[in-house]
Parts: sequence; C-alpha cells; structure tokens
Amino acid sequence: MNTLAQTQTVFFYEQELIAVDFNSECYVAIRQIVEGIGLEWSRQAKKLNENKDKFNCVHMYTVANDGKNREMLCIPLRKLNGWLFSINPAKVNVEIRDAVVRYQEECFQVLYDHWRDKNAPATAPDPTPTTSSFALKEQVELEFVVATQAAALLRMDESSKLLMTRQICESHGLSPKFLPGYVDEMSTKALTVLLKEHAYDLSARKVNETLLDLELLEVRTRPSTKTEGKIKKFKSLTDEGLRFGKNLISPQNPKETQPHFFDNEELFDEMMSLVQAHLQKPTLRLIQGGAA
Repeated sequence: MNTLAQTQTVFFYEQELIAVDFNSECYVAIRQIVEGIGLEWSRQAKKLNENKDKFNCVHMYTVANDGKNREMLCIPLRKLNGWLFSINPAKVNVEIRDAVVRYQEECFQVLYDHWRDKNAPATAPDPTPTTSSFALKEQVELEFVVATQAAALLRMDESSKLLMTRQICESHGLSPKFLPGYVDEMSTKALTVLLKEHAYDLSARKVNETLLDLELLEVRTRPSTKTEGKIKKFKSLTDEGLRFGKNLISPQNPKETQPHFFDNEELFDEMMSLVQAHLQKPTLRLIQGGAA
C-alpha cells in the first residue's frame, strides 16, 4: 500500500518520532525508532518487509520541506511492541542495550498517549481511559512477554517471578488461584544484616565493591521515572553471583532489583572467603626513579 500521509511529530527523549493518522488508525514511521535505538536500519527494514503478515507495515509518502515526496516505512502502533520485543537486549551490543530496554518499556505508551489525547472527544471523556486498544487477550499476552524479558534481564528469583505473574492477573481481573502460594526457596537477608550476624568487620559498601571486582555483582541502569533523560543505577547479582543469593524486585521501583544473600552460614562464609582473599592480594606499585 502506498499513500500520501499527513504526519505529526512526537518527541521521545529529545528524538522526533513521526506518527501518521491513516484510516482512523495510528501508524509510526519505523526508521526513526530503529536508528534512535542504534540498530542497523537495512537489517530491520528487511525483517519488516519479509514479515508483512506479522507486522502489517506499509509504505507511505510525505511531502518534505523541499516540496518533494519522501517514502516512509510505517508500522501500525498496535504492532509496534511486537516488533520491539522481537529484539533481545541480551544479544545486541552493550552500548545500545539500555536504549533497547528504554524503547521497549516506554516508547509505545508515549505514542499511544499522544494518539489517545489527539482523538479524545471534546466532551464527556471516559473517566477511566484504557491503556491499550488491544483486546484483553492480546494485552495480557503482551504483558507476559514484557514480564518474561524483564525477569530474564534482571535475573529475578522465582518468588519475584511469581509475584509479577500474580500482579498481571489481578490487574486484569483474572484469578491467580492456579499459582502456588509460595516457592520453596532458601531464605535471604540484606548484606548489612548478614555481616553483622556473622561478625564480619567489613562494611557493606566495601564488600559490594569487592563483589563487583569479582564479577559476582554488576551495576545495571534504567531510565529515571521522575527526571526525563536521567539514568538510575542499581546493583544486580550476576549469573555467578546467584550461587550466593538472589535478585529481589526493589520496593522503590519494579524495574530494578536489589541483591539479597542466602541466610546460610556455609554459603555466606564461602562468599566472604572470596572477598577476603581478594582484599588481601598485594598491590603492585610503580616506583618512579628505580628501586628504593
């Protein structure tokens, strides 16, 4: 399908996205999103064109400032998240990983809110606006796709996965009674508590720094929910670190985790032995002017 499109500009983290109103449906110019993330356009264009039945992309034309027609590949807004979540953040270059996650988490909602507000009736608005034009089944399936990827990215423990599943069910009025009431896992405590209980004369800050050096812990990032463009940092246990604890959903923000450690004396002592051995390694110093 080729058609001349009337476009609107929507800003997303200072990037201009192009929205198109065609046959009472919102389409989005996909190239700006691909390049905004940092992905290779030619590869994604091929993927979208070869999967037209899946993504329903169409070619549209707009009149540029020079008066000439410019072709755009556009995707229906309702299909945007399907494409976004076909990208696995774990398989892209680390330099663009945060951008992929940011677009997956926020881009659809920004565009949808713009579309909803533009098309809202002048009077008697719905006091309970929906967050999606999808059918309930599609929306629930999409939320589970998001939840599954979030759980994998953040290395969530089984209890956190169970909690997230329960919350999705309850938010849509679905019964979560099919879920188990608990997951049989080893109990955990905060690092500060365990250091005190096991009488280790080290601060939690020093231990965390050492765990980062040992690659048992890593620093991850997420976009700030309060300040646009600001990045928040948080710590997460790596795959190796999960031997000594688990990543719990942070009570401050469900998009980040906080590491807790197993309340098991043998495991905790083993981890602290690694920490102490690393701290006792001799530091090589370059002495200027030769040997003293």
